[in-house]
Amino acid sequence: MRYGAPAPELMRGAKIELFWGFPMCLAIPMVLKERTEFEGVVELDGIQRTISLMLLPEAEVGEHVLIHAGYAIGSVNAEEAAQTLELLREYADNMADL
Repeated sequence: MRYGAPAPELMRGAKIELFWGFPMCLAIPMVLKERTEFEGVVELDGIQRTISLMLLPEAEVGEHVLIHAGYAIGSVNAEEAAQTLELLREYADNMADL
């Protein structure tokens, strides 16, 4: 199964930037809405994706999990998730103006 295809409506023109000469990867905070043993459904702005929980088996429904390439790789509190999303949206808006 292929997990977490990128949602163009979430990225709104964001581009991969280089950090110290290397491509930079992003993990997007999303809310875990439901889960089975190894998979979950996450949501952001009404968009849902099926993701793998193989790397974060302790994730609980209602938590903000960090999603990278279709895998939950960590969790953050609600405040940190909101700050991260605000910065990503600001970045995407600025990139669209270039």
